[in-house]
Amino acid sequence: MRKNKIRILHVAQAAGGVDRYIRMLLKYLDKEKFENILVCSQDFHEEDYRDLVDSFEQVEMTRAIGGNDLKAIKEVRTLIKKYNPDIVYAHSSKAGAIARVADIGLKNHCVYNPHGWAFNMRCSAKKKAMYTAIEKVAAPFCDKIICISDAEKQSALDKKICREDKLQVIFNGVDIESYENGVHGAVKRKDLNIPEDAFVVGMVGRMSPQKAPDVFVKMAKQVKDTVPNAHFIIVGTGNQEAEIRKYAKDNGFSDSLHITGWVDNPMSYVELFDVALGYINPLAVRSNYPESKRLCENMCVAFWSEYGVPVKIARLSQTFGAGILSGENRVFAQFARSAIEGKDIVLHTRGLSEGNYCYTRDTIMGLFLILIKGENAEAYNVTNPETHTTIVDMARMVCQKFGNGKIKVVFDIPESNQFGYAADTKMKLNADKLKNLGWRPEIGLEEAYRRMIMGMKREG
Repeated sequence: MRKNKIRILHVAQAAGGVDRYIRMLLKYLDKEKFENILVCSQDFHEEDYRDLVDSFEQVEMTRAIGGNDLKAIKEVRTLIKKYNPDIVYAHSSKAGAIARVADIGLKNHCVYNPHGWAFNMRCSAKKKAMYTAIEKVAAPFCDKIICISDAEKQSALDKKICREDKLQVIFNGVDIESYENGVHGAVKRKDLNIPEDAFVVGMVGRMSPQKAPDVFVKMAKQVKDTVPNAHFIIVGTGNQEAEIRKYAKDNGFSDSLHITGWVDNPMSYVELFDVALGYINPLAVRSNYPESKRLCENMCVAFWSEYGVPVKIARLSQTFGAGILSGENRVFAQFARSAIEGKDIVLHTRGLSEGNYCYTRDTIMGLFLILIKGENAEAYNVTNPETHTTIVDMARMVCQKFGNGKIKVVFDIPESNQFGYAADTKMKLNADKLKNLGWRPEIGLEEAYRRMIMGMKREG
């Protein structure tokens, strides 16, 4: 029996992303203040909601519009009367229509979250018009409509779904804690028959028109034509799977396309990606560096587009060589100092992050070439692909080549990430675009270290 708690009855039909959204929402709602009841379709699993909800009810609901909808409305209305909630929270378009009709005339507050408007999906004009009409008819039967972005809110205003004061933008969150505390490295590339040296591009999402997997697979063909060792992962399932597989087969790269189906651990697969469609977690503190670089590049391209300002973008890998500043504190400099001082190299992580490097002179030559021959509003990676390595392998190379047999790699990994080290990342930059302008890097990783160490010794 509740006491001074706000009772929320959630209604959900579509599983997938909505399922994960609800679970994360329930996980972080204050259980001292809120009591939660979940009324969901047969696609949900009760064991996923143990310790998250106070009551779990299932009603047969389907995505398609049909005769079963009236039965679902009646059953949902019965459950609303049974639990007498303070708030009815309807998730996704179908559950939104069912719950709002079922709640007519009952004393509570009704909130609806479409989780992305159905009329914005890639579908026929007839279906778009039908979805728009349904949303307009149902809009008066709720108190608030939650939009997951400003663009979603603007779509509602453009379609005249409801008045503006009924719309509230609340961005989706990211459960960083769950990822950081989870098991990492559970899925290996070999589990999918992907070579360790492959360049892996991936996406996570249902294979349905609104997620545009056809765009992903067409991109995959273009990448494959340029990068022969590229492999592609789609984490998810959906009704376009046969179409996606056929396209890959017809274009000769079906062996390089890997579709996982539905999985409970999508991040274990994301960890295999070299490129995850450009995703950077904006809520992670350490994302300020890559996000800032993205912002700068976008500003440059915007000024080229708007005002014709000539701009060329160089994406530098870690650059070092003879003459580095005495205060340099990145890992390559720390490793070099350890070798000079005869001290063990101490790592506070497993050192599995992959890095890309380039000797100072080679980088300077690349920059001049980009200025002279590069195209405006284009970006060029300045990196020596032969230097690609993990942190731990670079540390071992320094010990072996420059430690005179006196130093070794030592791991001192704290139980908590008290130093704020970034999570392991995989990044292998491709320099073919710059090489096509005539650039060729000449100094490898070992020789770059040799020259840097000689310079550091001269400087004292």
